[in-house]
Amino acid sequence: MPSLPKTPTDYAIQLRDHLVVVLAAELGTYTWEPGTTAPAIRVEDGSVTDRGTPTVEGLEVVLQPSVASTIVPILRGYQEKLMVRVTCKQWDLQRTIEDVLRLLLDDFSATIEGITRVPRNTRLDTIDTLTVTTVRTITTHF
Repeated sequence: MPSLPKTPTDYAIQLRDHLVVVLAAELGTYTWEPGTTAPAIRVEDGSVTDRGTPTVEGLEVVLQPSVASTIVPILRGYQEKLMVRVTCKQWDLQRTIEDVLRLLLDDFSATIEGITRVPRNTRLDTIDTLTVTTVRTITTHF
């Protein structure tokens, strides 16, 4: 059992590790030169890597931790809401994001605060995209 996250980035990293398993059959692949590959899932936390920009095949999942958590005082403590936006992009034009939506709803329905789907549009040359906002509430007592 992972420890409770202390920051939105910690929460995003825990979600990433969990989603690698939940979406294993759906996840696409990042490929860097000279052929190094990894599952197409990442936490966008502002850090810079020297690996360059990968090419993406299939489903890409990007987790964006919110920089502003909501802190609510309670009797003898506080509650903090850690928010992460999970954006799924289907780069394979022969597939849709429907199965991914079902998997996320089955797995995260209790923590989802919002869902936005933008279906593929051939006229505008856009890809099938799904954005899910998930929140974890941590209660701390003094």
